Amino acid sequence: MKNIDNISKYGVFGLSYDKSESSLILLSIPFELTTTFREGTLYAPHKIRDASSQIDLMNNLDSYAWQKGIYWDNSNEDFFLNISKSYRPSAKKIIDFLENNNQLLNDELKNELDIINNVCEKASNEIYKQVFQILQNDKIPGVIGGEHSITYGVIDAIQNVYDDFCILQIDAHHDLRNAYLGFTYSHASVMYNILNKYNNVNKIVQIGVRDYCEEEKNLVEENDKIFTFYDFDINVQLFNGKSFHDIAKQIVDLLTDNLYISFDIDGLQPYLCPETGTPVPGGLSYEQIEYLFYLISKTNKKIIGFDLCEVSGLSEWDAIVGSRIMYLLSMLALR
Repeated sequence: MKNIDNISKYGVFGLSYDKSESSLILLSIPFELTTTFREGTLYAPHKIRDASSQIDLMNNLDSYAWQKGIYWDNSNEDFFLNISKSYRPSAKKIIDFLENNNQLLNDELKNELDIINNVCEKASNEIYKQVFQILQNDKIPGVIGGEHSITYGVIDAIQNVYDDFCILQIDAHHDLRNAYLGFTYSHASVMYNILNKYNNVNKIVQIGVRDYCEEEKNLVEENDKIFTFYDFDINVQLFNGKSFHDIAKQIVDLLTDNLYISFDIDGLQPYLCPETGTPVPGGLSYEQIEYLFYLISKTNKKIIGFDLCEVSGLSEWDAIVGSRIMYLLSMLALR
């Protein structure tokens, strides 16, 4: 156990725990291949970690949960950085072609698409191996991206350890598109892939969604595992006098005992993440997220893992907010 005198500016949150004594492992995954609008998530883990050293440790969830140990694992960063930098130009070429031409891919681009899909699968498998090892060591994985497609590999590992769990997804988007733009592992397809492959995901509870297509809306209406609290519906209730406490309690009551949290930063109001890849007006406030986590912390629900994705690594402010969300997630998991 560490105390305040042991805090070092060199560790995440200024802490100096080593891996063996830490209950929470924050896994850095700087991966970006399928983002379709603005880039920058590749550099987020490093920027978030740097910003975390400015966080004072007292909080409203559990001010001493950090004493259980938090370790930043960047041991495989180079793998993800290298494949992202090597294959992103090809992915971008495919995206630009499909978005600007009303025609199918030619043979050359089809071959490049196949290569990108294979690379994404390799990245997902690598994430699986790292997260599974964390779980085998009886530690909690907190995965810091990177684009949202990384969640697939995390859930692949989680579902090999937990027979039954739910996902709380904070996001401006459903991420329920089937192989968006041909990318099997697209960041816009991650929840579609999870829903269709893993039966032990008993429920996906989405909050903050406000930008989606008809295909996704239909899937939500047809699938009894998806529960969506649309941003508009939340605001209708608030404007009609309902308290956010009552809305948050509805959300918490839907969550099952084993809980995984997938946090896409664009679920927040855009002033909190102005440089994220696909910002959308509206969204949740920082205070609402903190209160939702506060209500969860008062239950017996076990946080079996979490991820934080789509933070821009090109903006100091985005990284500052991202580091604060990472701290809330960490304290909730360790409480």
